[in-house]
Amino acid sequence: MSEAAAEPLYKFTLTTGMEICLREPKIAHTRLASQVAGKKAGDNQAHLSVLVQEEIVKQLLVKVNGSELRAMEKENLDGLFSLKEYNQVLKSVQMIGGDEVGEPVMATEFTGS
Repeated sequence: MSEAAAEPLYKFTLTTGMEICLREPKIAHTRLASQVAGKKAGDNQAHLSVLVQEEIVKQLLVKVNGSELRAMEKENLDGLFSLKEYNQVLKSVQMIGGDEVGEPVMATEFTGS
Protein backbone atom coordinates (compact mmCIF):
# COMPACT_ATOMS: atom_id res chain seq x y z
CA MET A 1 0.00 0.00 0.00
CA SER A 2 1.33 3.44 -0.89
CA GLU A 3 1.72 6.12 1.76
CA ALA A 4 -0.92 8.24 0.03
CA ALA A 5 -3.47 5.45 0.51
CA ALA A 6 -2.42 4.66 4.08
CA GLU A 7 -5.17 5.04 6.63
CA PRO A 8 -4.29 7.29 9.58
CA LEU A 9 -4.41 5.55 12.95
CA TYR A 10 -4.60 7.26 16.31
CA LYS A 11 -2.73 5.55 19.14
CA PHE A 12 -3.83 6.01 22.74
CA THR A 13 -2.36 4.63 25.94
CA LEU A 14 -5.02 4.05 28.58
CA THR A 15 -4.29 4.61 32.26
CA THR A 16 -3.98 0.84 32.71
CA GLY A 17 -1.11 0.79 30.19
CA MET A 18 -3.23 -0.81 27.45
CA GLU A 19 -2.55 0.66 24.02
CA ILE A 20 -5.27 1.01 21.41
CA CYS A 21 -5.23 2.19 17.81
CA LEU A 22 -8.32 3.75 16.28
CA ARG A 23 -8.98 4.57 12.64
CA GLU A 24 -10.10 8.04 11.66
CA PRO A 25 -13.87 8.37 12.09
CA LYS A 26 -16.05 9.19 9.11
CA ILE A 27 -19.69 10.22 8.86
CA ALA A 28 -20.39 6.79 7.35
CA HIS A 29 -19.31 5.13 10.61
CA THR A 30 -22.08 6.95 12.47
CA ARG A 31 -24.63 6.12 9.80
CA LEU A 32 -23.76 2.42 9.79
CA ALA A 33 -23.64 2.28 13.60
CA SER A 34 -27.12 3.85 13.76
CA GLN A 35 -28.51 1.33 11.28
CA VAL A 36 -27.08 -1.68 13.13
CA ALA A 37 -28.05 -0.36 16.56
CA GLY A 38 -31.53 0.66 15.41
CA LYS A 39 -32.35 -2.92 14.46
CA LYS A 40 -31.29 -4.16 17.90
CA ALA A 41 -32.76 -1.40 20.08
CA GLY A 42 -36.28 -1.12 18.71
CA ASP A 43 -38.10 1.77 20.39
CA ASN A 44 -35.75 2.00 23.40
CA GLN A 45 -33.88 5.29 22.88
CA ALA A 46 -31.53 4.84 25.85
CA HIS A 47 -30.52 1.40 24.59
CA LEU A 48 -30.07 2.83 21.09
CA SER A 49 -27.61 5.43 22.37
CA VAL A 50 -25.46 2.81 24.11
CA LEU A 51 -25.56 0.47 21.10
CA VAL A 52 -24.53 3.26 18.70
CA GLN A 53 -21.48 4.00 20.88
CA GLU A 54 -20.54 0.32 20.94
CA GLU A 55 -20.92 -0.04 17.18
CA ILE A 56 -18.77 3.03 16.52
CA VAL A 57 -16.05 1.64 18.81
CA LYS A 58 -16.17 -1.70 16.96
CA GLN A 59 -15.78 0.07 13.61
CA LEU A 60 -12.92 2.33 14.68
CA LEU A 61 -10.93 -0.10 16.85
CA VAL A 62 -8.02 -1.55 14.87
CA LYS A 63 -5.44 -2.74 17.41
CA VAL A 64 -5.13 -3.53 21.10
CA ASN A 65 -1.61 -3.78 22.54
CA GLY A 66 -0.15 -3.97 19.03
CA SER A 67 -2.33 -6.85 17.84
CA GLU A 68 -4.82 -6.32 15.03
CA LEU A 69 -8.32 -7.39 15.96
CA ARG A 70 -10.63 -9.60 13.92
CA ALA A 71 -14.30 -8.69 13.66
CA MET A 72 -15.31 -11.51 16.02
CA GLU A 73 -12.91 -10.23 18.70
CA LYS A 74 -14.54 -6.80 18.55
CA GLU A 75 -17.95 -8.31 19.27
CA ASN A 76 -16.90 -9.04 22.87
CA LEU A 77 -16.02 -5.59 24.20
CA ASP A 78 -16.39 -6.87 27.78
CA GLY A 79 -13.65 -9.39 27.03
CA LEU A 80 -11.35 -6.68 25.68
CA PHE A 81 -11.87 -3.90 28.21
CA SER A 82 -12.79 -3.24 31.81
CA LEU A 83 -15.47 -0.57 32.28
CA LYS A 84 -12.77 1.97 33.18
CA GLU A 85 -10.83 1.14 30.00
CA TYR A 86 -13.98 1.21 27.86
CA ASN A 87 -14.87 4.67 29.15
CA GLN A 88 -11.36 5.81 28.17
CA VAL A 89 -11.85 4.26 24.72
CA LEU A 90 -15.08 6.27 24.36
CA LYS A 91 -13.21 9.43 25.40
CA SER A 92 -10.55 8.65 22.78
CA VAL A 93 -13.23 8.29 20.10
CA GLN A 94 -14.69 11.64 21.16
CA MET A 95 -11.26 13.27 20.97
CA ILE A 96 -10.59 12.21 17.38
CA GLY A 97 -14.21 12.81 16.36
CA GLY A 98 -14.03 16.47 17.24
CA ASP A 99 -16.35 16.56 20.26
CA GLU A 100 -13.76 18.70 22.04
CA VAL A 101 -13.64 21.50 19.43
CA GLY A 102 -14.92 25.00 20.02
CA GLU A 103 -17.94 26.63 18.50
CA PRO A 104 -17.88 27.50 14.79
CA VAL A 105 -17.76 31.16 13.80
CA MET A 106 -20.71 32.49 11.82
CA ALA A 107 -20.57 35.31 9.30
CA THR A 108 -23.24 36.65 6.98
CA GLU A 109 -22.48 37.03 3.29
CA PHE A 110 -24.62 38.76 0.70
CA THR A 111 -24.67 37.66 -2.90
CA GLY A 112 -25.92 39.46 -5.95
CA SER A 113 -25.89 43.15 -6.78
